[in-house]
Amino acid sequence: MVRANDLRLIDAVLRGEILITTAAESVEPLLMLLEGYKKASAKIKDDFFVATGCTNDLAKLLITSPTAERTRAAERLDAETVRRRKAAKIIAAMLRG
Repeated sequence: MVRANDLRLIDAVLRGEILITTAAESVEPLLMLLEGYKKASAKIKDDFFVATGCTNDLAKLLITSPTAERTRAAERLDAETVRRRKAAKIIAAMLRG
């Protein structure tokens, strides 16, 4: 669960709302996807993008998204949101060690 960075799931386990084994089983497919993506070649990642529209390449997303969609996203992305997201990533990295 820590590797999946699923803080809500970790909290649910700590509160006794879900068994740790159930929680671990629920994140296993996600971890497999993430680990596979990290190991994938650039060609495989391109094929994955074509098939799903999912990528971690912001430039590719910007190039392929319609202007109206980019404008809506920019309107929602204020400075405070950016700061919160950066802080969340730093905290998650610290938790992973």
